Amino acid sequence: FIGDFQWTYYQSPKEAKEKWNQTLERYRKLGVGRIKFFVWCADPHPTNKYIKDICPYLKIDEDSWIYDLSRWDERWFESYIAFLKLLKEKDLKPLVCAFMARYGDTPFKVGHNVNSVSGIYDKEARKYQIKLINRLLRIERNIFGEDHEIHFEIMNEPHHDGTDRTVHAVAD
Repeated sequence: FIGDFQWTYYQSPKEAKEKWNQTLERYRKLGVGRIKFFVWCADPHPTNKYIKDICPYLKIDEDSWIYDLSRWDERWFESYIAFLKLLKEKDLKPLVCAFMARYGDTPFKVGHNVNSVSGIYDKEARKYQIKLINRLLRIERNIFGEDHEIHFEIMNEPHHDGTDRTVHAVAD
């Protein structure tokens, strides 16, 4: 599992590629064939060690934590595509984790979007989530080819709240 490429790429594409080129080469030599990674994380909570603000949804203002779920941050997609291309160069396959219930739900929370979505499991959120998943799958197919077998994790730790209701919402 790795998850830092896109965050470092956002800050410095050249440095990120150099750093991850070495790391992925080492993994390849060890026999690793598939790399699992979270595609984004957005959590403003100061005690969260994963605090990042790299998100495929566009912020309405760079200094806020408010998103427009109907619009993309194309810089994010540039970093995602760059990482998938780097994996392909190293003959590694991605295992993409599209959503995180714990550290990636901020854009779906009340007050953090302009789309009237009230939570990551909200039925209104699904149309935006499905749109993202479809775009991620399309990008992966474009890079790895139509015959590429996609391995995709919809959500990491969907049961983190200790109930089955969240697992069922993801399954739906």
